Amino acid sequence: MNAVQGEVLARPTSATWVVVVLSGELDFGSANALEVLNEAVREHPGAHVLVDLSNVTFVDSSVLVAFATARSRAEAAGGRLGLYAASAFTRRLLEIWHLEPVREDAAHGGDAA
Repeated sequence: MNAVQGEVLARPTSATWVVVVLSGELDFGSANALEVLNEAVREHPGAHVLVDLSNVTFVDSSVLVAFATARSRAEAAGGRLGLYAASAFTRRLLEIWHLEPVREDAAHGGDAA
């Protein structure tokens, strides 16, 4: 089992973007990494939170629920949650759960819609 890590890479400036980098296997036991995501949403109401999944090797349904919850909280506070750089398998799971990842151009400053 890979170590799970989560960190807030950048705090928002006037652009209101926060980048959260997650890595490793994300499952029910990944409370530390998912708390980083929840903290970013909670501490920066109205911010657009971009979650970098490029180093994530596994995602289970409990994490998909956590992503959906974080997205709902971000939207309720006037922000957004974008999931970026997911593997093909993870991207498919996100699509099934209607958590479509943002396009690469959107993650680099374009429209994330």
